[in-house]
Amino acid sequence: MFTSRQRQDSRGRARARGRSLFRPALPLAVWLSASLGHADEPANPSPPEIEPPPAPLIVDPPAATTPPPPATPAPATTLAPVAVPAISPRPTADPASVPPADSAPIKNIESLDLKDLLNEPVVTAGGGIEEERSLASANVYTISRDEIAAHGYRSLAELLATVPNLYVIDDLVLPSLGVRGTTGGVKAGTRLVKVMINGQSVNFRPELTSFLGPEFIPIEAVERVEIAKGPLSALYGANAFIATVNVITRDPSPSLHVEAAGRATFYNNAGFGGSGLLNYGDKNRGMLLAITLDQIDRSGINLQRTFTNDYFNSDLFERRSNDDKANPLGVFGRFYIGTDNVGRFILSAGLQRLDSKGEFQINSVLTHQTRIALVNAWLQLRYEKSWSKVSLVATTGYSQGDPTSDYRLNLTGNNTSLFRPNYGYKAVDGKAEVTYKPLGERLSLLGGVDFEWTREQVLYYTQTLNQVQGLLQPGDTVDLIARKVSREQTYYDVGAFLQLASTPFTRLPGLHFTGNLRLDKIAFGPVDFPLQFSWRLSAAYRISSNWTARLFGGQAFQNPSGVMLFAQPGFGSANNVIGNLTVAGLPALSPQNITSTEALVSGRLFTYLTLEVAAYYRALQNEIEFTRQGLDFVATNAGIDRGIGFESVLRFSYRWFSAYGNASFDAPIRDGVFGDKPSPLFPRGMGLIGLDIHVPQIYLHANTQVRIIGPRGASQSNTYINNDRFYELPTYALWDLTLSSVGLRLFGGDSETRVLVSGRNLLGETAPDPGAGGFDLPRLGRSFLVEIRQIF
Repeated sequence: MFTSRQRQDSRGRARARGRSLFRPALPLAVWLSASLGHADEPANPSPPEIEPPPAPLIVDPPAATTPPPPATPAPATTLAPVAVPAISPRPTADPASVPPADSAPIKNIESLDLKDLLNEPVVTAGGGIEEERSLASANVYTISRDEIAAHGYRSLAELLATVPNLYVIDDLVLPSLGVRGTTGGVKAGTRLVKVMINGQSVNFRPELTSFLGPEFIPIEAVERVEIAKGPLSALYGANAFIATVNVITRDPSPSLHVEAAGRATFYNNAGFGGSGLLNYGDKNRGMLLAITLDQIDRSGINLQRTFTNDYFNSDLFERRSNDDKANPLGVFGRFYIGTDNVGRFILSAGLQRLDSKGEFQINSVLTHQTRIALVNAWLQLRYEKSWSKVSLVATTGYSQGDPTSDYRLNLTGNNTSLFRPNYGYKAVDGKAEVTYKPLGERLSLLGGVDFEWTREQVLYYTQTLNQVQGLLQPGDTVDLIARKVSREQTYYDVGAFLQLASTPFTRLPGLHFTGNLRLDKIAFGPVDFPLQFSWRLSAAYRISSNWTARLFGGQAFQNPSGVMLFAQPGFGSANNVIGNLTVAGLPALSPQNITSTEALVSGRLFTYLTLEVAAYYRALQNEIEFTRQGLDFVATNAGIDRGIGFESVLRFSYRWFSAYGNASFDAPIRDGVFGDKPSPLFPRGMGLIGLDIHVPQIYLHANTQVRIIGPRGASQSNTYINNDRFYELPTYALWDLTLSSVGLRLFGGDSETRVLVSGRNLLGETAPDPGAGGFDLPRLGRSFLVEIRQIF
């Protein structure tokens, strides 16, 4: 659904205007503020208006001591309030006609028009149809490649942690993601959020979770990340539940483009890594290859006591993690070939290797031996062709994943055995969709069908003995699953969808409507789920050239994962996640549904300020939560969970200085009244505030930001262990500082050397995040990243 030609067209227009190397990011807020990573996508054409005089362009930092005079932004009063429809695909451009981002002239930051940040194009909310962000049919938050580079982000987890109303809990192996007060419970990962690369879901299917570390994708390959909040199953099917994260990769460049980087990370110990990118393309063919590999050492971290009846002996709180290393590997490739007459074929592939010691895993705390090692690989072939009023997209894909032979689990305080989980999957998927514009910009129809078929291995454990047990000798193995239990289950999902987008009234060209409907038929092993119906409605109105207002409403669903349904116990005698269908007498687990409504206003104030304010209501039906079954966890359907929330984003930019911030607040509704306690595993409020200084005359970009996270409720598991007494984890603040070079050309010509030094959590904050199984998760302390990157 995301045609590279649509993206190239928008990027070409943006670069033709000479966009700045780093666009001032997000927002100031109402409260505390909390997130960077904003809109840096190619911008759509702004509504017709009287443009300010163009700013002088700087290709290289001037050698003279006197910088060129800055451009003065035109007053906001010169802007004509003319609306522009933005609901259907733009005309496409050939890749050879689009200059590479890194060769585009660098625009003075003081001449940046903040209006571009609101009018930039996004594609995730429209199912691949390009929309202006200020009129998009969902609340879309974007983080650009320039912002990623200026902050030294190396993973999705780092940048998602700065997004308003997204909360990342990092167990140092598989981070969990909560959105707007809704979380997935024990070891949730990202199963409430669909995480995609160019519209292709690439999660590890048995747990419905995506790797959020550097292994997900080499960050060098990323053009921008779009986070569309709210239910989007009507567009993307199962598990586009409460948010959708879409990583959009860079397009090939007309000339050969090469990047190579080396870096060192410093926690309590040093780690090293490297990455590279090769990028080339012309009108009819192109390629992008990227790889990243790191060794990160997080040793030296200890647990904190956070509640009275902790699960462990006191000596465990006096110990520190040891040899706690991670070795993430990520590989991504994209190749295309085609012509205007024939259409374009695009082949994309990725390899993700998660390889990390697990010092803070449930049942395996500070054993110094546990190692989590998973490999996930995927391949997709895509065909796209456009005619005057019709465009066609067809895809087919294959993916698979499983543990490597290095995966091992050790029980806390028990070295008699080691354990290895057995689970994995092989999946094929496909899609065919057609976009038809019978009335041009007035009406756009998108419809199609898709399917997914997966063969999953049921989660069970293999025990390897380290000492004699009865007749068994050291080295003997035992599969901890009954002989009559099926070791494989089949999943399929067939869906049909329709989207209508329209600007129906000639006299109201600023009024846009979008509607979506989708039906899914799903079965998983012996479970035949009811037909799932998803919908979404959106209305956007451009009040003036500077202000827009939008309303959204929709319903989405999330399927139970294979682990939730079929997992077998065996890793110790407590705290296992047991499949709902393996426990006699429990009703079969059903998909959970969420209905949400939202209002959003965005606009520009006094030329130098942009503001976005949103309020929402959510109602979660058939909520899936983990309950105690003896000493273990079992997923069951609960009742209804409701809540309301508020988000705000503010940006300021003037000459070489910019400031940004955001704030968000979520309040659960219990028994018809606002709860006096925060939701489990999610903060009641959080925010971020930051500053950017961009001085290319001295080759410097500097950023500093403070992120504040409010009180979070304890997990259901730890509340249970604490004699059913609820407790909160305290507020904390994280301060980061990053310095990076710009326009430094040590080798002359078009090559550029970039040096980055970043300090994270400079205050050394160690407040824990909510955990489960008797302990809360420790936080990494002060850390530093030093990177040198050469671009040719």
